[in-house]
Amino acid sequence: WETMYRTPPWEITPSYAQLRGFHQGMMMPDMLHVWSLGVARDLIGSSLKVILQVQDVFDGGTIKARLKQASESLRSFARRRKYHLRIRKLTKSKLTWKTRKYPELCCSGYDSFVVGSWLEEILQPHSEKFPEITSMLWASNKAVSLMYAGFFFLTPGEKSSLEMLGFF
Repeated sequence: WETMYRTPPWEITPSYAQLRGFHQGMMMPDMLHVWSLGVARDLIGSSLKVILQVQDVFDGGTIKARLKQASESLRSFARRRKYHLRIRKLTKSKLTWKTRKYPELCCSGYDSFVVGSWLEEILQPHSEKFPEITSMLWASNKAVSLMYAGFFFLTPGEKSSLEMLGFF
């Protein structure tokens, strides 16, 4: 935040920057791009890779079998909650699961919300085995829900709650 707007955020100036009256101060980060399509997809992809490598949450004999179980569990969760889920199944490809590469769940912003909520729920019984992942999902899901449920400007109580969740 301290260095924001000091230098242009691009190498090639986009056409809209040439519009009369435009200035960099008009640009702001938004929840969809920063969280749902950014951090959340990395968090979810990494979490899934960690839990799918062991047989604690899903007991299939192979990673492929555990991916199938996870996909079925996710679809069931979405149906119960009446969430529209665009992603049909979890695969190594959708998780960009490769050697020496950080995983990322390739999905829409809304699907990252659904998958994050599902992961939080299925990991509750395994919180002793995965305490960091469980805590991170809980805190991030609560923070995102709070921000989306509020009005354009947060109340002092909402702001305080977000600050506390950020320290988690």
